[in-house]
Amino acid sequence: MTTAFGKMFTRLLERLNLLHDTRNGKQRTMYSLRHYYATMALTYNRMTVYTLAKHLGTSVAMIEQHYGHVELRKMAHEIASG
Repeated sequence: MTTAFGKMFTRLLERLNLLHDTRNGKQRTMYSLRHYYATMALTYNRMTVYTLAKHLGTSVAMIEQHYGHVELRKMAHEIASG
């Protein structure tokens, strides 16, 4: 089911030449915003995984499963800059 807002979002991305991810060619969707939000929140320490799980309406385990790579990258950077 495509909503009017979803169609408007797609048209906006087309106009901005952002509809497809240049790294993998996949089309961006409204769900892409959710993933971006979660990734940025964790990357820049905006909130804990517990708060993020509440914001997204999911479990901490699900956040860790899908976004654990973000935490690993941060830890690697901290260790390297030691």
